[in-house]
Amino acid sequence: MERNPGCRVEIIDGQIRLSFLRDGPHQEVTANNFRADLHTKVRAYGNAGIPVYVIVDRRHQRLHVLTEPQADGYETHRVHAPGELVTLPESIGAKVTLDVAEVLRAAAPKPKAE
Repeated sequence: MERNPGCRVEIIDGQIRLSFLRDGPHQEVTANNFRADLHTKVRAYGNAGIPVYVIVDRRHQRLHVLTEPQADGYETHRVHAPGELVTLPESIGAKVTLDVAEVLRAAAPKPKAE
C-alpha cells in the first residue's frame, strides 16, 4: 500500500477527497471546493462530534467558526472579518485566540517561484 505523509483521504457522502495537511494534523488545506467545506463537511463533521470546525474563506476574506456539533451539522455558525479576534471554545482542550487578519494572511496563496 502506498503511503502519502501529509495527506488525508476522506470519504464524505460517497465522494473521495484528498486533503494536504500543513504543519501537522491540525490544519487541513483543501482545494477550491468551498461548497463542500460549507455544506457536506459541516454535516459530516458535526455528526462525527468534531467540537469546532474553522473554515478560512479566502475568496470573501472571512473566517467561519462552527461550534456545538449535532447530527445535521453545528448549532452555532459565526462569520468573522479581518480586525476581529476569535476565541475558540475550551471544548478543544486549549485556550486559542485567532487573529482573523493573520489567519487570512497565512492562508493566502503563495506567489509561484519563477
